[in-house]
Amino acid sequence: MEHPAISTDWISQLPEAVLTDIMSLISTKEAVSTCVLSKSWEKLWASVPVLHFDLRQFLGDHVDSWEKFRDGQIKFVRFVNSVLRNRRNSKLDTFSLKMERQNGCYCALDISPWIIYAIGCKPRVLSLVVSTYEHLYIPNPVFTCTSLEELHLVTETRCTELIETESVELPSLKSFSLGHAMIDGDFMKQLLSGCPILEKVVLYFCDLHMFSDDRISSNSLQHFIFSDCGLLIESDVEVFVPSLVHLGIRNCRGDELNLHAPSLVHACIYHSSPCFYKSNLFGGLTNATSLDLFGTPKFIVFGATKFMDEQGGDLANFPLFNNLKNLSVGEWCMISNFNLVASFLQNSPNLENLTLYHKPSPNATAEDMAQWLSGILFQHENLKKVHIVPNMGTYDQSFYKLVNVLRASIKDGAVITVQLSFANMTSSIII
Repeated sequence: MEHPAISTDWISQLPEAVLTDIMSLISTKEAVSTCVLSKSWEKLWASVPVLHFDLRQFLGDHVDSWEKFRDGQIKFVRFVNSVLRNRRNSKLDTFSLKMERQNGCYCALDISPWIIYAIGCKPRVLSLVVSTYEHLYIPNPVFTCTSLEELHLVTETRCTELIETESVELPSLKSFSLGHAMIDGDFMKQLLSGCPILEKVVLYFCDLHMFSDDRISSNSLQHFIFSDCGLLIESDVEVFVPSLVHLGIRNCRGDELNLHAPSLVHACIYHSSPCFYKSNLFGGLTNATSLDLFGTPKFIVFGATKFMDEQGGDLANFPLFNNLKNLSVGEWCMISNFNLVASFLQNSPNLENLTLYHKPSPNATAEDMAQWLSGILFQHENLKKVHIVPNMGTYDQSFYKLVNVLRASIKDGAVITVQLSFANMTSSIII
């Protein structure tokens, strides 16, 4: 039995607010394309409060020449200008512009009129990811827009340039992220003083120039993340962040950074090269309840005292971590004969969970490990679990030596678990 064709347009009968919410989830190019679905949709896209422009949608699959990149760029400019003309002054919640370089081709556009248009609509979110051939000019109204709650700027040019602004007055801003830029102490002070409720700052691939009289201070900041940044600091720079609960630092270079974060809950530090040789960075982590330490730095410093290097170093004056309950240690645990782990265990009376990310050490014998670990684990009364994660899923002889020595050393009542990996799946077992 054949069923009659259903011609009723049920989607168009949905409330306009629901339709615009649906269109807000897709790119603006896709939203404009929906006008072919129904006559009632022809102008609906113009009232969508979210604009997502992405140059890649106009370049095709393969951009192997400047001519192809230029042609796609021309189509992109025409499209953006057309959308902005048709929207007029419709309400705007989010403006996102993504113009990334392709195969070495940089954009050669003045996007300031688009930015001025967006700011004039009082958006809540502004996101600019732009790779330009020349200097990228960011209009000052971006830094004085009272409606902004989230600001995301990635300004990749051929040469990293200093971000400058006349003033920063963003009373509603809660989240700020910046990538591929150069900033100085004046900008940081403007940012933190001009954003009274700022909660999150993310800097990645940035160079931060600070001087002896610079001071980073914010009573509202809760999340502070540095990734692949260079901290060029002339002398001691104090960082006062009394409300900070999360700190993330990955592959940053610099020194003379003194952190004061009494409310810190979690910190994740990853370094693959020497860093923070003279800083009091780790001394500022003593209030944390959870620490993740990864990488293989040559020097790690608590206060002004070098306490560890690749040869064993000096562990004197190691700070006290009274609040620490969870500690994850990456490749450092195999450096300096477990001295770092030993110091944490001896100076973290409330530590309950220890995770060791194993680094292969084929030359270490079981006797060596037994000597290194002797008296470390079993004397810690509150330790409940030691979790061991193999390096890239590799279970070599040094891994089994470590497991066996731990089984003999750990105190009664505590457990050892090992992470197993198989066919892109992971699980843990108690041994």
